[in-house]
Amino acid sequence: MKSGASLIPTLPRVAAEIKLAIAVELANPNGNSRCRIPDLFDFLRRCMLRVSLNGLLGSCILDDYAFVSELMEFQDQVEDATAKGAVLPRFVSVPLVLSPVQRIRKRLESNLAQKIRNEKKLEQTDARNYGPWLRPSNRRK
Repeated sequence: MKSGASLIPTLPRVAAEIKLAIAVELANPNGNSRCRIPDLFDFLRRCMLRVSLNGLLGSCILDDYAFVSELMEFQDQVEDATAKGAVLPRFVSVPLVLSPVQRIRKRLESNLAQKIRNEKKLEQTDARNYGPWLRPSNRRK
Protein backbone atom coordinates (compact mmCIF):
# COMPACT_ATOMS: atom_id res chain seq x y z
CA MET A 1 0.00 0.00 0.00
CA LYS A 2 1.26 3.47 -0.84
CA SER A 3 1.92 5.96 1.88
CA GLY A 4 0.23 9.34 1.83
CA ALA A 5 3.41 11.09 0.71
CA SER A 6 3.79 8.87 -2.35
CA LEU A 7 0.22 9.69 -3.46
CA ILE A 8 0.88 13.44 -3.63
CA PRO A 9 2.41 13.33 -7.15
CA THR A 10 -0.79 11.72 -8.50
CA LEU A 11 -3.11 14.43 -7.16
CA PRO A 12 -2.72 16.83 -10.13
CA ARG A 13 -3.56 13.99 -12.53
CA VAL A 14 -6.61 13.01 -10.49
CA ALA A 15 -7.72 16.65 -10.33
CA ALA A 16 -7.40 16.91 -14.11
CA GLU A 17 -9.43 13.71 -14.54
CA ILE A 18 -12.15 15.09 -12.26
CA LYS A 19 -12.29 18.35 -14.25
CA LEU A 20 -12.52 16.38 -17.49
CA ALA A 21 -15.26 14.11 -16.12
CA ILE A 22 -17.28 17.11 -14.97
CA ALA A 23 -16.89 18.76 -18.36
CA VAL A 24 -17.99 15.59 -20.17
CA GLU A 25 -20.97 15.10 -17.88
CA LEU A 26 -21.99 18.76 -18.23
CA ALA A 27 -21.92 18.52 -22.02
CA ASN A 28 -25.55 18.58 -22.98
CA PRO A 29 -26.40 15.75 -25.42
CA ASN A 30 -29.28 17.87 -26.81
CA GLY A 31 -26.91 20.64 -27.84
CA ASN A 32 -28.59 23.23 -25.65
CA SER A 33 -26.30 25.84 -24.18
CA ARG A 34 -28.11 25.70 -20.85
CA CYS A 35 -27.31 22.81 -18.56
CA ARG A 36 -29.35 21.63 -15.60
CA ILE A 37 -28.34 19.01 -13.06
CA PRO A 38 -31.57 17.46 -11.83
CA ASP A 39 -29.86 15.09 -9.40
CA LEU A 40 -26.56 16.19 -7.87
CA PHE A 41 -25.84 12.79 -6.31
CA ASP A 42 -26.34 11.07 -9.68
CA PHE A 43 -24.12 13.67 -11.38
CA LEU A 44 -21.30 13.21 -8.85
CA ARG A 45 -21.61 9.45 -9.02
CA ARG A 46 -21.32 9.55 -12.83
CA CYS A 47 -18.26 11.79 -12.57
CA MET A 48 -16.50 9.57 -10.04
CA LEU A 49 -17.29 6.41 -12.01
CA ARG A 50 -15.88 8.08 -15.12
CA VAL A 51 -12.75 9.18 -13.22
CA SER A 52 -12.20 5.68 -11.83
CA LEU A 53 -12.63 3.94 -15.16
CA ASN A 54 -10.58 6.53 -17.04
CA GLY A 55 -7.80 5.95 -14.53
CA LEU A 56 -7.91 2.18 -15.04
CA LEU A 57 -8.77 1.88 -18.74
CA GLY A 58 -7.88 5.26 -20.18
CA SER A 59 -10.10 8.07 -21.38
CA CYS A 60 -10.03 6.78 -24.95
CA ILE A 61 -12.30 3.84 -24.03
CA LEU A 62 -14.98 5.52 -21.98
CA ASP A 63 -16.33 8.22 -24.28
CA ASP A 64 -19.85 6.84 -24.45
CA TYR A 65 -22.42 8.55 -22.19
CA ALA A 66 -24.84 5.62 -22.53
CA PHE A 67 -22.19 3.12 -21.42
CA VAL A 68 -21.64 5.00 -18.16
CA SER A 69 -25.42 4.92 -17.62
CA GLU A 70 -25.43 1.16 -18.21
CA LEU A 71 -22.64 0.69 -15.68
CA MET A 72 -24.51 2.73 -13.09
CA GLU A 73 -27.70 0.75 -13.66
CA PHE A 74 -25.69 -2.45 -13.29
CA GLN A 75 -24.20 -1.23 -10.01
CA ASP A 76 -27.70 -0.55 -8.71
CA GLN A 77 -28.89 -3.99 -9.81
CA VAL A 78 -25.93 -5.69 -8.13
CA GLU A 79 -26.66 -3.83 -4.91
CA ASP A 80 -30.33 -4.81 -5.06
CA ALA A 81 -29.55 -8.44 -5.94
CA THR A 82 -27.00 -8.71 -3.14
CA ALA A 83 -29.54 -7.54 -0.58
CA LYS A 84 -32.25 -9.87 -1.89
CA GLY A 85 -29.87 -12.81 -2.32
CA ALA A 86 -28.75 -12.51 1.27
CA VAL A 87 -32.25 -13.02 2.69
CA LEU A 88 -33.94 -15.27 0.14
CA PRO A 89 -33.42 -19.03 0.03
CA ARG A 90 -30.82 -20.09 -2.50
CA PHE A 91 -33.32 -22.01 -4.67
CA VAL A 92 -35.23 -18.74 -5.10
CA SER A 93 -32.41 -16.19 -5.25
CA VAL A 94 -30.23 -17.89 -7.85
CA PRO A 95 -32.75 -18.21 -10.70
CA LEU A 96 -34.86 -15.13 -9.90
CA VAL A 97 -32.33 -12.60 -8.62
CA LEU A 98 -28.70 -13.55 -9.19
CA SER A 99 -28.82 -15.16 -12.66
CA PRO A 100 -30.43 -12.13 -14.35
CA VAL A 101 -27.72 -9.88 -12.91
CA GLN A 102 -25.07 -12.32 -14.11
CA ARG A 103 -26.50 -12.09 -17.66
CA ILE A 104 -26.36 -8.30 -17.49
CA ARG A 105 -22.73 -8.47 -16.30
CA LYS A 106 -21.80 -10.72 -19.21
CA ARG A 107 -23.46 -8.33 -21.65
CA LEU A 108 -21.55 -5.39 -20.17
CA GLU A 109 -18.30 -7.35 -20.32
CA SER A 110 -18.96 -8.10 -23.97
CA ASN A 111 -19.72 -4.44 -24.73
CA LEU A 112 -16.57 -3.29 -22.96
CA ALA A 113 -14.45 -5.93 -24.70
CA GLN A 114 -15.82 -4.77 -28.05
CA LYS A 115 -14.98 -1.14 -27.23
CA ILE A 116 -11.44 -2.16 -26.33
CA ARG A 117 -11.04 -4.23 -29.51
CA ASN A 118 -12.35 -1.34 -31.63
CA GLU A 119 -9.95 1.09 -30.00
CA LYS A 120 -7.01 -1.27 -30.48
CA LYS A 121 -8.01 -1.84 -34.12
CA LEU A 122 -8.08 1.84 -34.89
CA GLU A 123 -4.67 2.31 -33.27
CA GLN A 124 -5.32 6.04 -33.28
CA THR A 125 -4.55 6.31 -29.60
CA ASP A 126 -1.03 6.15 -28.31
CA ALA A 127 -0.64 3.26 -25.85
CA ARG A 128 0.49 5.78 -23.22
CA ASN A 129 -3.10 7.09 -23.15
CA TYR A 130 -4.36 3.73 -21.96
CA GLY A 131 -4.85 3.09 -18.28
CA PRO A 132 -2.82 0.45 -16.44
CA TRP A 133 -5.36 -2.29 -17.21
CA LEU A 134 -4.84 -1.89 -20.97
CA ARG A 135 -1.17 -1.05 -21.32
CA PRO A 136 0.73 -3.75 -23.23
CA SER A 137 3.27 -4.16 -20.44
CA ASN A 138 0.49 -5.27 -18.06
CA ARG A 139 -1.01 -7.94 -20.30
CA ARG A 140 -0.48 -11.60 -19.63
CA LYS A 141 1.04 -13.60 -22.43
